Amino acid sequence: MTGVTNFNNQLVSKRLQLLHEVVPRATAVALLVNPASAVLAEADTRSAETAARTLGLQLHVLHASSERDFDAVFANIIQLAWAVLC
Repeated sequence: MTGVTNFNNQLVSKRLQLLHEVVPRATAVALLVNPASAVLAEADTRSAETAARTLGLQLHVLHASSERDFDAVFANIIQLAWAVLC
């Protein structure tokens, strides 16, 4: 089995804070969650929403549970980036 699981959703907010420090001019960020792990996805999303609000960032939550989902996710990220830049 491969993959990464994070049972400590406090790390989600810390990672968002670190990202904000590295890229302070960013106004929007995307969070990719696995909807097949509903409990973890919901906890991570809530934690990221709270951190994003505190940091003044717009959060976009994207979902992917299998390899075939990634093309759509990355296409969505490109659209979001263009919307922010234009």
